[in-house]
Amino acid sequence: MRKWMTGCLVAALLGMMGCDEKGAEPAPTWDSTLLVGEWKLVAAFDDEDDTWEYASPDESRELVWMEFRADGTGRRGESFDYGGLDADSWEAGLTYGLEDDRLWVEADVPEESTEWRLRKLTAGELEVGESYEENGVTYTDVLCWQRRNR
Repeated sequence: MRKWMTGCLVAALLGMMGCDEKGAEPAPTWDSTLLVGEWKLVAAFDDEDDTWEYASPDESRELVWMEFRADGTGRRGESFDYGGLDADSWEAGLTYGLEDDRLWVEADVPEESTEWRLRKLTAGELEVGESYEENGVTYTDVLCWQRRNR
């Protein structure tokens, strides 16, 4: 009788564990066609410093941007102009891919290549997170992009 009760308890526990797995939230699916277009960085959260930074509202002075094309290629760049003397800009080609919630970007400039986790993707907003470890602590920075209208 004792063996039978133990067997029933084990079966019940396994059944409950199976229910938990079946009831788990499925990974979100993202419509990769929403990525296609030009995006400008509007805000960035530095998790390590617990601070938000906001991009300049004046696009002629400061702009971090990215373009995703339907064929998996694009461009990434930055433009800064603080009165002409400190003007600087760069642009690099890129390839990208979206797998589950992982958005990877391989830029022609290797230090600009990255891998992000999608947090939000709509027709007008793109929010990505990038996790890293510093001194044994894991941080997740967040980048907020808006579709760029020309």
